[in-house]
Amino acid sequence: MGNHSTLREYRARDFFFTFRLRRDQALNRYIHNTTLLTHIKFFIFLKRLDEYNFIVQDKKQKRIGSIAVYSINRKKGTAELGRWICIGTPVEKIESLHLALKFSFEIAGLNKVCCYTRLSNTKVIKLHQRLPYSEKKQIHRENRAYLYTSLALEHWNMFENYICRYSVRKSN
Repeated sequence: MGNHSTLREYRARDFFFTFRLRRDQALNRYIHNTTLLTHIKFFIFLKRLDEYNFIVQDKKQKRIGSIAVYSINRKKGTAELGRWICIGTPVEKIESLHLALKFSFEIAGLNKVCCYTRLSNTKVIKLHQRLPYSEKKQIHRENRAYLYTSLALEHWNMFENYICRYSVRKSN
């Protein structure tokens, strides 16, 4: 739980909320578009995966987005962070990222979390470039250019301190 937003587990009642987010043309430019059938299959498939899918809520518990920790490799202690769509304030968005990373390291016990962001997604790229990740580099994946960022457990405290100060500055 953060000061401006919280994460909670994705539930069946969130199905149409996330479907609307993913179908919103203003929001879905940088993620895989979906059809109702694809979203139904994805929702059914979620229950069988070793991953964590969250709904982002504001202080009034209004749903403002979603984020996930997936592609988990328990042997290596690694995962990918993504499926991040948030219509909240800049502080709520940053805090949702912070909370997902905090969960990854402090609850799920992971050692490294990475993220792939399309280079054309300039708002998120600017945020990621300001944050003190362990590693940042441009890569090509699935015929697209991405910024690859990763955060290792040994850098988590530094990252968390920075992002908390960053959120305070943004909220003032």
